[in-house]
Amino acid sequence: MSDRKWKYVGASVQGTSHLSSGLPCQDASRWISFETEKDGEVLILAVADGAGSAVRAADGAKLACDEFLTQVCRYLEGGTIATITKSKSEVWVREIAHAIDFQAKSCELTSRDFACTFLAAVLGRDYAACLQIGDGAIVIAEGNDYQPVFWPQSGEFANTTYFVTDETALEQLQFTLFEKPIDEIAIFSDGMQMLTLQYSTKTAHAPFFRPMFARLRQECSGESEPLTQELEEFLRSSAINDRTDDDKTLVLATRLLSDPTFSPAT
Repeated sequence: MSDRKWKYVGASVQGTSHLSSGLPCQDASRWISFETEKDGEVLILAVADGAGSAVRAADGAKLACDEFLTQVCRYLEGGTIATITKSKSEVWVREIAHAIDFQAKSCELTSRDFACTFLAAVLGRDYAACLQIGDGAIVIAEGNDYQPVFWPQSGEFANTTYFVTDETALEQLQFTLFEKPIDEIAIFSDGMQMLTLQYSTKTAHAPFFRPMFARLRQECSGESEPLTQELEEFLRSSAINDRTDDDKTLVLATRLLSDPTFSPAT
């Protein structure tokens, strides 16, 4: 059982390819933290990456994240994280798709014009639920190491993936319920995959995450505003842009305490 408070930070930044083409950042990220009677502090995280070929990709990503937070907050007014099932997460995905379809029709467009991938986590004192459609990844701490919850999904053809607006979205939905506390988590869009994942072993690249979480652990509880600007600058740095020209989203959360003996290099 963990009663420690969450510390979290996140940012979505425009990739260099979109800068050169004049397109906006098509990633979105949202989070919310609140107290509940049964789950203690609940932290909800959501990340979406709009499809590059979708004319309203940025709007679709934002709408997906906002609708998910609305649905989960409503559910937790009477339910608990322990009772979240894949069937319940399918209901939330359908509600996201309905919200996007409604918006699309009001603009005389199709849902495909708002296509986006989707990743989310609902984290409480004793349980955590994670779900994903498409690429990007959710990484959690496992002891002194880090592991992806799901591996990024690839579509039928090269450089393709699945979207929450697909007719087969529910077939592609990945879901898991952890019957234990998750104390450290990162969620990121596919623009970060080459830096954060080891494809040969299908594991997380721990040297990327260790110093970032070590820094976040030093912050006070809640959203770390001082780190937000640092994270945005990092995601826009040449060290990152030299390896990816895509939009990039990274959300980090921890409720671990700073360890003065911890060495990020280990």
